[in-house]
Formats: sequence, C-alpha cells, structure tokens
Amino acid sequence: MLFNCIMNFAHERGLRHFYSPTVDLVIANTDPRRTVQRDLFDRVYDNTLTQYFPADRRDKWWVVDVQRNKNQIVKPERKTIPLSGQKTICIFHDIELGMGHRGIDMKLAAFAIGFVKYQIKRLRIKK
Repeated sequence: MLFNCIMNFAHERGLRHFYSPTVDLVIANTDPRRTVQRDLFDRVYDNTLTQYFPADRRDKWWVVDVQRNKNQIVKPERKTIPLSGQKTICIFHDIELGMGHRGIDMKLAAFAIGFVKYQIKRLRIKK
C-alpha cells in the first residue's frame, strides 16, 4: 500500500523516477545493536516493491520508472466529505508498546510503555 501511494504521488507530480533503498542499504544503516531479521527486511524493502512495480537496481537503490509502471497504480477515488461542525476525535496508539526498543534502548522502551498507558487512561470516556 505504501509503495502504491508513493507511485501515485510521483505520477500525479509528473516525476520520472523514484528511488527506494534496497535491503542491503537499510541493513547497513540499521543500529548494529538491533537484531536484524533478514527475511523480514527482504520482504519489506525488496520483495514487496519489485512484486508490484518492476524496478532496476542501481548500487544499493531500487529505481522505479514511474511512466513504465503507471498502469500498475491503484488510483484512489477523490471524495469530499462536508464537515458536520461537530468535533472529530482521532486516536493514535503505539501498537508496538515499546517492544521495538526492548533490549536496545530500555529508557525509550519504558517511556513508550508509560506514554501509551497514560494516553489510554486519558481516553477513557466518562458518562
């Protein structure tokens, strides 16, 4: 879905190419203290892109020809929804709950866990 959004944006703006990092570049720039699951990184950074949009590899980058791939883009339908004048509530949750930093940055993990608990507490609706 993300690559489709990028392709749609690039096509609407008349861009010729967009560049996406290969798994090798991403791993080379990942904190060495983190455990990298190569299969997961391959799927996210290489396989997903090239499965839907043919791309040429140049060094450590995928180069996607926007024009060549324009028929692969699923274009979103534009809609306008009039505002009702009532408040809109948007809720965001850290679905990782700090797990992405456990064993690497315990201070950040603890902050994330505490922040999520604080947000959940604040969101409780009182009747």
